[in-house]
Amino acid sequence: MTDVPPIARPNYFTGEALLTDDFVCEQRYHMDMLQALNLGLHTYGIASGLDVYWQAGVQSRQVRVGSGMAIDRLGREIVMTQPRVISLGDAAPGSMHFLTIRYHDTFAELSDDGGVLGYKRILQEPVIEYAAVLQDPGLNVLLAVVNMSSQGVINQLTYEAGGYERRYVGGRFGALSLVTEGSGILAASDPGTAMSVGATLAARREASGDGAYLEVGAARTLFAGMVAGMGAIGIGTEYPTADLDLGAIMTDGLGTITSNGVQMTLTRAITPPLQPGDMVMPLVPPGATPIRPRWAVVAAATSDPLVYTLVTAFDPPLTLPYRFGYARGTVARVSSPVGDPTSRPLDLLRVERTGQVGLGLRASPASGGGDGPSALTIQPDRRVGIGLTAGPVTQAQLEVGGLIHADALSVAGAVESGGLTVNGGIYAEGAVQAASFEGNGSKLKNLPILSYWTKVNPTASVSPIYFDGGAVGIQTAAPLASLTVGSGRAFVGSGLVSRSVDNSLVLIGNQTRFLSEVNVGDSIQVGALRLLRQMVAKVVSDTELELTEQFPVILQAAQFQVTGADGKANKGDGQVSSNGTRLLGKGTKFTQQVKSGSEICIQDFIPNGDKAVSTWRVAMVSGDTQLVLMQRPDQAQFPANLSAFMVQPSLMTMIQDNSETPANTQPSGDAPIPALLVISNGAAAAGQAVDGSMPANTVAINTPLSKVDSSYALQVTGAVDFSGSIVVDSLQTGTLTVTKTATIGQTLSVQGDTQVGGVITGGQGLTLTGDIQAQNAALKGGLTVQGNLSCQGGISAEGNLSGAQVGCGALSAGPLNVSPDGSISAFGAPFQVPQSFQASTDGILVVQAAPRNDDSIGMVRCELGSFTYLMSVLAFSQSSGFKVKSYPLPNTMTVPVRRNDSVKVVAEVASGGIAVTCIFTPLGVFGGMRTLSNVAPPPDLAALTSPGQQTRHAAAVSDDLANVLADAANMSAGDSLRDQLAQGIAKLTCAVSPDGVTPDALGAVVDTVTAMAHAKVTDAQRKALEEGIRAVLPGSGGPDGVKTLASALQAIGIPRDPSGRRLMMRALERVIGLPDAD
Repeated sequence: MTDVPPIARPNYFTGEALLTDDFVCEQRYHMDMLQALNLGLHTYGIASGLDVYWQAGVQSRQVRVGSGMAIDRLGREIVMTQPRVISLGDAAPGSMHFLTIRYHDTFAELSDDGGVLGYKRILQEPVIEYAAVLQDPGLNVLLAVVNMSSQGVINQLTYEAGGYERRYVGGRFGALSLVTEGSGILAASDPGTAMSVGATLAARREASGDGAYLEVGAARTLFAGMVAGMGAIGIGTEYPTADLDLGAIMTDGLGTITSNGVQMTLTRAITPPLQPGDMVMPLVPPGATPIRPRWAVVAAATSDPLVYTLVTAFDPPLTLPYRFGYARGTVARVSSPVGDPTSRPLDLLRVERTGQVGLGLRASPASGGGDGPSALTIQPDRRVGIGLTAGPVTQAQLEVGGLIHADALSVAGAVESGGLTVNGGIYAEGAVQAASFEGNGSKLKNLPILSYWTKVNPTASVSPIYFDGGAVGIQTAAPLASLTVGSGRAFVGSGLVSRSVDNSLVLIGNQTRFLSEVNVGDSIQVGALRLLRQMVAKVVSDTELELTEQFPVILQAAQFQVTGADGKANKGDGQVSSNGTRLLGKGTKFTQQVKSGSEICIQDFIPNGDKAVSTWRVAMVSGDTQLVLMQRPDQAQFPANLSAFMVQPSLMTMIQDNSETPANTQPSGDAPIPALLVISNGAAAAGQAVDGSMPANTVAINTPLSKVDSSYALQVTGAVDFSGSIVVDSLQTGTLTVTKTATIGQTLSVQGDTQVGGVITGGQGLTLTGDIQAQNAALKGGLTVQGNLSCQGGISAEGNLSGAQVGCGALSAGPLNVSPDGSISAFGAPFQVPQSFQASTDGILVVQAAPRNDDSIGMVRCELGSFTYLMSVLAFSQSSGFKVKSYPLPNTMTVPVRRNDSVKVVAEVASGGIAVTCIFTPLGVFGGMRTLSNVAPPPDLAALTSPGQQTRHAAAVSDDLANVLADAANMSAGDSLRDQLAQGIAKLTCAVSPDGVTPDALGAVVDTVTAMAHAKVTDAQRKALEEGIRAVLPGSGGPDGVKTLASALQAIGIPRDPSGRRLMMRALERVIGLPDAD
C-alpha cells in the first residue's frame, strides 16, 4: 500500500523567506481538504446542470451540453461554465457511444515579466468525449448514451446502458446514502423551454410558527421495505384528524389534454393509466368560458395509452390544449395475491369516491364480464348487499344472496328473502315475503296469516291440505269459479326458427331457449316482429308514464326498451301494461331509466298468413335449439325459415296416475296415459272457431298427448255412455246407440250398427255403414245407409237420402218433397252472392245481372273448378245532339255444373252498383234459388290504412295495385314482372307510414314499372313515378294521388291505349278505396 503523506500547510512567521514550494503547499492543502470533504460527504456524479439536448426529428449528428458541475470519484470538482456543442461526426452508423466529461487542467498566461519565463495561471477545462467503451466511470462521468441510426444520425438519447447510468451527486450520512438518477436527458427544439423533472426533500416551518415538517416533492415515492408511523397518518389531507385519515387527492397531470366528443387525448401518458371511474378536470384560466362538467368521469381506456373514453363529453369541446388534474375513483383499496404470486391481486376492501364500499372477496366474474360484487357491498344510496353474485336486483335496504341464519330477527320494515332460517323469533312491523318458511312457522310473529292453505295434520310429513277462503286461480288473477285454470299468456320466443331440411316436423332454432320456454303440447306460431314506438310526455313515478299518443295495440305485461337522445335502445327493467296513453309498470324504474322525450319501444308480433297454417303443436323438446312438432291431419309443411315465433302455452290441465312413481321423482320409461287433458287450441283456433272447423279448446279422456286431435272439442279413447241427451256439431264413433235424442249439427259418421230408440236430428251429412232401426228420424242433411233402413215413424231429410232399401209413406229430402197426394216441390230458400258450394248433383246455374245506375260498371265471375266464366255488366250511353242517354244492358250467363264440382260466384263492382240473381236448377237433389238484390262498392280502404291497421291489409292492397298496373301495361298473367311488382309494392304497403318508405324499396318498384313499359325514362319521369306511387300508398291516397300516378304512367306509355286511362284511374280509385269520381 502506498504511504499517504500527512496533511501539511504553511506556517508563516515574520522574516520568513517564502519560496515557490510554500505557495504550492498552501494551494495543495486547500485542494486536498476540499477533495477530502467531497469524498466524505458526497458520492461521485453530476452536481448540477450538464443537461444534454438534441433536436428530435432533425437529421442531426451533434448534441448540446449545458453548463454545470460534477464531482469525480477522487473528489475533484469538474466545472463547465459555458454550454458546448459536441459533434459526433466520426460515429459509425448504427453504433452506440457513451458521452462523458472528465477533470482536466491546462496552463495559461505564459509570462517573463520577472525575468523568468513561466505560466502564471492554471485553467480548469473539462474534457467531453464519446467512446464505444466506457472506461472508469468514476473519472469519466457519464452524461448520456447516444444511439446512431443506420443513416449515421442521432435517433435516441438515453441515460443508461448495461451497468452504467447517468448519476448525480448524492449524500453520505453514515449508513444512509441519497442517490439520484435518470434526469437530464431531454429532447426539445428549444433547450430553454425544457423542464427537468426531479424530486425535492425540504424541511419547512409550520404556518403557525410552531415546529417544522418534512416535505417530499416527487411524482411518486417508493418505499422498498417496511414503513411505520408512530403518529397520525394522512393521505390526501395535510392535517389528519384520525390515526389514518384518507381524503380525496388531485394530481397535476403532465402535459395537456384535448377532447372530441367523449374521446379525450393526452399529450403525455399517465402512469399507472387511468381506470374506469377516475375523474379528469381541465384547469380553466380565469375569465375563460366555463367547461361542463367540471369533472369528467373516465368510462374506458383504449389501446392507445394517450386516448380515453369519457362518460360525458366536455361542453364546449377542448379544441385547445388545457393543463389538467386528475383524481382516482377509488379512495382506498386493500388487496392480496391468492395462489400464484404473479397473478392479479384480489380486492379485500375497496372504497370508491362515490361512497360505494366493497368488503371481502369479489364474486367470480360473469361470462364475458368483470368481477362480481364483494361479499359485502354498501351502495351510495345506503343499500346493503351480502353474498350477491351480481348487482342488486331489488330496492330493498338489505339484500342477501343466500340463507339468513339468526337466533332472532327484528325488522321495522318489510322482509323479502329467498330463504330465511331463524332459531328464535321473527318480529316484523311490515310484510314478510319469502319463497318458503321452514318448520311450522310457530315463531313467526305479527304476520296476518301463515299460509292460505291448511294442513289437516300439521305434524305429519304427508298430509292433505285444504283452502276454504275463496276461489283459487292458476294462471289467472281473477278466478270466477272455486278453481279457475288458465293456459298462461302467449309470448314471443327467443331467437329465430327454421324447418329442418331433413325432417319437416323438426324445428331448428338460432339463439333459442326451447328448454326453458317451450313445453310439450304448447302451440308454436311463426310470424314477424315490428317495432312500435311512442314518445314519453311525462314520468309520473317509477311505475307510471304518460305518453304523447297511445300504442295501436293493447299491452299486457310486455317487455320494453327505452331510446334516448343518442338513439341507443336500452332494455328497461320490469314489464308494462297500457291504459290509453298511460303506461303502468311492474318492477319498473321509470324515474331512473326514462326521461320526458324518450321513446318507449315495444316489439309487436305479426303472424304469417293464416293462423291455422302457421300454428303447430309441440310433440317433443329435444334441446335448446331443436324441437319436434306433431303431425297434422292435412300433412301441411310448417312455414318457418329464420322466422320469429310466438309460444302459446296450451296444456291447461293434466290428470294422470303417478301411483307407481316415487315421490319427488320424475316418471321413468313410458309416461302413463292421462285420465284427462284440457288443451287450449289458442291461435290455431282463433280464426276458425266461428265456422266450427277447429274448436277453441279440446278435452281428451284416456288419450295420450301425442294423439290429441285438435279438430275435436271432445276426444274419448274407449266406450262412452250418455244417459241423457247429447247435442254435438260433429260426431265420429264406431258404434252409436241412441235411446232418447241425438242432435248432430254437422256430421255423423258411424262405422258400426245404429239403433235409434228416440230421435236423430241430423247435420250436413249422416253416413251409417250398418243397418238402422229407428222409430223416428229428422235429418237436416243427407243420409247414406249402406245397409237397410226401417222407420216406424217419418223420415225428414233436407239433403241426400240413399240406402239399399227405403220404405216410407211420405218423403222430405232437401228441395225434393213428395207428399202422399203425389205433389212435388223442388226449390228451396234463396241464397246470397258471393257464394261457394260443392255440387252433389248435376245441374244448371243461371246468373242474371243488370246495372243499377247510369255509370255502373261491374263483372260477375263464376269459378268452376279450374275454369272461370266471366260476364261484364255496364250501362250503354248514346249521344243525340247535345244529350246523352244511358241504357242499362242486363246480361245473362248459363253455366253447366257437374256433380262434385266446386262452384264459386263473385260479383265485382268498379262503380255504381249492380243487381245479381243466381238460380241453380239441380237435376238431382240439391239447393234452390238464391238472389242478391244489390252489390255495393267495396269499403273505403283509406279508412283502414291507419298505422294500427295498415299491415293487416297490406297484402290485399299490394296485390290489387300490382294487378291494376300490370293490366294497364297489357302484361300476361304468368309474366315474372307481375309477381316482382306485387312483391315490391307489398314492401311499400307494409311501411307504418308513407314517411317510412325506404328509397331502395321505392326505387325497386319504379325499376319494375319502367321495365314493364319497355321505355327509356328520364330522371324527371322517374321522379314523377316515385311521387305518384308514393301518393297512392295506404295512408296517403286521394283523388290527386291517383291523377299524379296516372299522369306519370301515361308519360312512359302506360296504358298503351290512351282510351284506357279512365278505366285505369277508376281501378286505382277502387283499390285505394275512393268514392266514384271522374
